[in-house]
Amino acid sequence: MAKTICVFTNKGGTGKTTTVTNIGYVFASQGAKVLLVDLDPQSSLSKFFLGSEAVHDLHRSQTVAALFDDTCEPTLKDLVHPTAFDNLFLTPASEHLKKHNHPEPHKLGQLQFSLQDFVAEASEHFDFVILDCPPDVSNMPTWASLLAVQFAVSPILPERFSMQAIAGVDKQLAAAREVNNRLTFLGYFLSQRRSRISLHDAIEDNLRGLQRDRVFDTVVPQTIAISEAQQMGKPITNYDNSTPAAKVTVQLAAELLGRIANISQQRRAA
Repeated sequence: MAKTICVFTNKGGTGKTTTVTNIGYVFASQGAKVLLVDLDPQSSLSKFFLGSEAVHDLHRSQTVAALFDDTCEPTLKDLVHPTAFDNLFLTPASEHLKKHNHPEPHKLGQLQFSLQDFVAEASEHFDFVILDCPPDVSNMPTWASLLAVQFAVSPILPERFSMQAIAGVDKQLAAAREVNNRLTFLGYFLSQRRSRISLHDAIEDNLRGLQRDRVFDTVVPQTIAISEAQQMGKPITNYDNSTPAAKVTVQLAAELLGRIANISQQRRAA
């Protein structure tokens, strides 16, 4: 049975999609079978792996939008697309998802559970199912993701507006747990951290002081190598696994698995 994880945030530009790309590839390169699910109407994850033109040409029945559309009856085969990387597969988004970006999903009855059956079925065929949510915690794709997975994680920038977004993340997590009691928050991880910046030092100290063990030990730095890898259409550890950014990505993946293992152990003990 797969580990199901959604990566979500209440602010754009936090490196969410980059994290899904790079973490997914790390797991796949270690031999796991990984499905990435793009739930952002901007389709950045899909365009990274399939190309902009290919994503534009997808019929809605071939994208995640089909799960929210009563006129479609998609199968797992319809929605799972191979990528250029071994063991790594994608369920793409596209502009078809825009009309399903409802602002009050908890009022939409069974539609809010559209992802549950798909994720459950995919879990029987994959080791990891990782969902990339849009940068808004209040819309249908994010809400449906939180109701469909076991674990959630949120990137956060070392800056004021990103810190302020924590309240929205926590509020939505609490609401989702009332419906999905399997959901466990793995924590926040700092992204695009710049070294030798006193403001970033102060914000990180403040975040760890307030959130304590909800903050990952691993910190993802702001580095040109990640941008270069994106430009080349490659995950960072595929582009150059000798870079500090690649090593940090492997550490982040390992810490994520460690947190899942600790939670599973605590549940067994309980």
